[in-house]
Amino acid sequence: MKTSNPRSKAKNWILLSAALPLLSFLPVSPCEASATYSVVSASPVQANSYFDRKIRIEVPSGALESGETDEVQLRFNSGVSVQSITYRIPKTVESAPNMFEAGTGELRGGGNEFTLTVTGSGGSGDGVIYLDLNGITAKSSVHDVRVSFEAASGSIFQPERASLTSDQMADYDYTVRTGAQASSTDANAISIDVEESEVGSLKSRNAVTLELPYPLVWDLAKAKLDVVRGDLQLSAPSLSADRRTLSISVERPSHQVSTFLLTGLSVSDPTGEKTQPYDYFVKTGGSSRSGADQFQARFIPAPKKPQVESPEKVAVFTVNDRMCMINGKEASLDAAPFISQDRLYLPIRAVAEAIQIKPEDIAWEANEGEVRVNLRKDGHRLSLTTGNAQLEDSRKGTMLMDVVPVISPENRVFLPARWIVEPFGYTMEWDALAQKASILRPHLGN
Repeated sequence: MKTSNPRSKAKNWILLSAALPLLSFLPVSPCEASATYSVVSASPVQANSYFDRKIRIEVPSGALESGETDEVQLRFNSGVSVQSITYRIPKTVESAPNMFEAGTGELRGGGNEFTLTVTGSGGSGDGVIYLDLNGITAKSSVHDVRVSFEAASGSIFQPERASLTSDQMADYDYTVRTGAQASSTDANAISIDVEESEVGSLKSRNAVTLELPYPLVWDLAKAKLDVVRGDLQLSAPSLSADRRTLSISVERPSHQVSTFLLTGLSVSDPTGEKTQPYDYFVKTGGSSRSGADQFQARFIPAPKKPQVESPEKVAVFTVNDRMCMINGKEASLDAAPFISQDRLYLPIRAVAEAIQIKPEDIAWEANEGEVRVNLRKDGHRLSLTTGNAQLEDSRKGTMLMDVVPVISPENRVFLPARWIVEPFGYTMEWDALAQKASILRPHLGN
């Protein structure tokens, strides 16, 4: 109370409104004690979770003379405490000297009570002081967090004089469903049901925001916004440039308490940095929450699929050209590739080198004008004979080719390329315009 002007010590309770950004005191009789509370956090508070609130107290000029002091007490509901309360007194208020010049504060009752004392400066401006409520926490039995202001009768902090403004008071409540509760097909789905604290508590140009931690981003591809009760008009959900903050703006305030439902939200990780499920927190803000509240969800990374790299060209041959590329190096052939019966024929030694068959794994058997060729690689064997359409494969058995191996005029054995490279895991690529054939080796990456 003001020390230079003793008055009755009967105390009154001052209401700090939960719903409106601009808060005012409700008048009460100076002789009656009444308790009215402000809901600081309308949502159920998890045990031992923490959040902050900011309060601005303003008293009209002339209420406190130079050197006079007065005090006000903050009390939280049972089971609620705050780690610390700091305050700041600006030197000027709208260019005029602040009516307050100093203050002291004492946190008591295990963090449940705070007594603030201010001293008058004699300044011509209003008296303004800012309070930061840091680390508000609640026991598991508490379903919301409320605070009351208590001042002596005749105090400058009585409701007919003082006003409070808070940009972090809860003006909406919400219920969240995540994962399987929100979607039967999307493990990272989120839906949120938002309800105004009272009529018009969500103002025009205010917004409800949901902010994700890095590296998570929102996916709005299936998002749907519905006002399910009341007449609140909202904008479509929008995202920040980094896609981490989702905003829903108020286009027209309600005339009755309104509720809206946002479904179809999904969360993804474009970086793919984490491969195991983990918990994260979504900050709820906008309007007057300012990121002070949050809810928990769980992110389930999608299983990583094996990445298939572009096939590597291990050899390039040109029809009727003895020059070729094998394993990145230019080489010269004894005889040029050719086409017969619409099939490409390549010299066996060049093909074997391209698909990394060692010279000692190529066996030749000449018999009465025929040549039998045996190829072996990693325990896999192929056998074929010039003039014979049969291909013997150690893994698939005997197969019948639609062409036969031949001996070129240069006395070199030529093989039907596709029938040789594919059993060893390679493929052929044909460029009809350039008359070029490439042997490709696919690679599987992790």
